[in-house]
Amino acid sequence: MKRYRIGSSAIRALGYDEQSRTLELEFISGAIYDYDGVPPEEVLAMLEATSRGKYFDDHIRGPYPYRRIA
Repeated sequence: MKRYRIGSSAIRALGYDEQSRTLELEFISGAIYDYDGVPPEEVLAMLEATSRGKYFDDHIRGPYPYRRIA
């Protein structure tokens, strides 16, 4: 999955596969996680948020299952 750099103090890059609804996040620490079942409107809202890290904490981190991939 191709990741794109985003402006965030916590998240370095973001990738999204709409077909599988997998959100891939690369954090500033270098850790990469996949979050499953994330709808496209949630990804768009995160990209449009004033603070992408806060949006992630409030809306993505808890509700969606995840796995560390790197």
